[in-house]
Formats: sequence, structure tokens, C-alpha cells
Amino acid sequence: MKNLEKRLGLDKIENAVKKVTDESAKLTEELTKTDGVIDSLQAEFDAVSLVTGAWAEQRDVVLELIGYYEDLADTVQTTLDTMALGDDDEDDGENDPPTNNPPTNNPPTNNPPSNGGGGDGKLAVGDMVTYDSGYYYYDSEGTKPLGNRGVGEGKKAKITRIVSGAAYPIHLYSTDNAYGWVKKD
Repeated sequence: MKNLEKRLGLDKIENAVKKVTDESAKLTEELTKTDGVIDSLQAEFDAVSLVTGAWAEQRDVVLELIGYYEDLADTVQTTLDTMALGDDDEDDGENDPPTNNPPTNNPPTNNPPSNGGGGDGKLAVGDMVTYDSGYYYYDSEGTKPLGNRGVGEGKKAKITRIVSGAAYPIHLYSTDNAYGWVKKD
């Protein structure tokens, strides 16, 4: 029978089947390994996708916060600039002159501070004076009225500064902490 097998080439067929079977087993083993790698890569891809999505959400929150803090910084800077200028841009009417007086083309007048200093009629820094009435201003140029004293409301005030040539050259500081720039009439 061996001769017959040899003649028919069954031994070669058997060897070929064995080779195919072995190769098939190797390929199956490789495919199984590949499936594991694919599964692992898919899990990593899913994890990266989750992190990317979470980052995108957090990025939006961070950008929103950055915008908020930039706006806040602008507001603070504007407020600081306004404070440095001594003017609040909000027109709340608080420092506006009274409206019950008829308008005139003349600026409001301040009765002259009464000299309580040397008695020579010349005002000097450090002199105590009586401020009788009228507007006092934010700066020596009379940019904006800071407040008003009514007639007969004379207050003791100290001259803290004099600026020659200014529209309102005398800076007063009163005993009730009111202060501003006036002129001597």
C-alpha cells in the first residue's frame, strides 16, 4: 500500500495539508493578536476622544472666564482712571448745581473767604478763613462743581494751596471735611 500511496502522491498531499494546517493555525494566532491590538487601539481612541471632548468643554469655560476677567480688568482700570481724574462719569446729578436758580451766563460766584490770618488782607497757605457761600470746585480750573455752600452757612476753612493765575486759585479744607477750589471775590 505504501507503493500505491507513493504513486498517487498521497504523502505529498498529506504534507501539503499539514503545511496548510500549520500556516492556518499561525494566521489564526496572528489574527487573534491583531484583534487584541485593534481592541486596545479602539479603547485608547475612545479615551482620547473623551479627554478631547472634556477639554473642548473646559476650553470654552476657560475662554469665557478669560473674557470675564478681561472685562473686569477694563472696568477696574476705567474706575482707577476716573478716580485719578476725580470724576465719576456717571451723571448722577450729585455734583450738579441747583436747578431752582435761573440760568445766567456768569459763573457762580464765591463770596471771598474772610482772612483769619495776618490781617493784611493777603491770603496765604495755612490761613484760617470763613467760607461764606457759593460753589467750590473739583480743580483749580473750575472743571466741575464739587459742592455748594448756601448764603449764611459760613464755615471755617484752612487754605491748603494757592495756584496763581488759575480760575479758582484757592484750595480750602473745612472743619467738616468738605474741600474744594474757590476764588476770592
